Amino acid sequence: MKKKFIYDILVNLLSSSLPLITLQLVAMPLIARQETPQDYGIIIVLISILTLISFPLGNVLNNIRLIKNDYYSKYDKVEDFQFLGISSSFFAILVFVNVWVFGGFEIAPVNIILQTLILISLLLKDYWIVEFRIKLNFLGLLINNILLSFGYLLGIGLYYISGYWEIIYLSGILLACLHIFNSTKIWKEPLSKSISFKSTFQDFIKLYIAGLLKNLINYADKILLLPLLGPISVAIYFTATIVGKILSMVFSPISSVILSYLTRSKGISNALFFKGFLIALVTMLLGYISTVFLSPFILNILYPEWAEESLKIIYITTAAIYISILSSLFQPFNLRYNKMNWQVYMSISTLFIFIISALLLTPYYGLYGYSNALLISNSFYFVFQFVVFLRREK
Repeated sequence: MKKKFIYDILVNLLSSSLPLITLQLVAMPLIARQETPQDYGIIIVLISILTLISFPLGNVLNNIRLIKNDYYSKYDKVEDFQFLGISSSFFAILVFVNVWVFGGFEIAPVNIILQTLILISLLLKDYWIVEFRIKLNFLGLLINNILLSFGYLLGIGLYYISGYWEIIYLSGILLACLHIFNSTKIWKEPLSKSISFKSTFQDFIKLYIAGLLKNLINYADKILLLPLLGPISVAIYFTATIVGKILSMVFSPISSVILSYLTRSKGISNALFFKGFLIALVTMLLGYISTVFLSPFILNILYPEWAEESLKIIYITTAAIYISILSSLFQPFNLRYNKMNWQVYMSISTLFIFIISALLLTPYYGLYGYSNALLISNSFYFVFQFVVFLRREK
């Protein structure tokens, strides 16, 4: 079991790193060279908005299905999730329409259609891949992400031909969805509600609110920067976080593997957890040093226009990101052994601290102050997750 657990983590790390590397180190730098600095900043904000709307919905459906799968499978009633998936899609479209109507974005009809397709396909893909997690089929996830990455590469060629950056994302996501259609049956499940729908829906709402609020910090940092400091500052800040964010997203699948296994376990001792946490802490410290050391070389190659300014805040943004990674290691345990209400409390208080800190520090210290606001809020979230874990229902 231990060997398989380690194997699954390594496979999942490789699986998640491929599309991230393709997007962040290949696609985004190419887009940056093709677009003006102002347009590139707007594109980053739009991508953040799409991810902010779709990811919490798809990821929460994924986690709720994983947590409740044993119960539903016992009674052979799983239709609630398909209903939630379709309902979430309509909700996502409604939110997105309001964003581009009231957000003041000048978006052409073709771009709106393409971005809506990205929104829905990304949401459903993030949910449908739960079948791989339920079956602990992390090799299937790897194949899916290889195809996702290959689709991004195809999309880069289509972007040069069409001029629409959305094609890059859409090509990858649709190719990954085709693999899901061919490899799973989850998308064929019936569309209706069972007697357990109310309870499941309540848990979904709680976890969604918590996930949305937490992701507001992860993605709204760039959205909030746009009105505060303008699109070029968005590009500089994005550049300063790119290496750390890649490593953050690579390490985050560890939480997915942990939660997949925890749904089959009855408990965990503090001693065992802290042994694992100590290993993670040492790994994060090495990762932080590596990120700070490698960033000047990587950023000067990929983003020479913004590298100098970005490197001024790299120490702060990288620290904030790695603290966030450590927090994510507590989350699957708190999801499994504590009430979901705690996720809402943690996310609300963390978002509040982030917004207040950003509004107080940014006007006086610019990007430096904004980066410190992120560090403060992420540190608070880490401490909160840690305390809740210690008082878990054993």
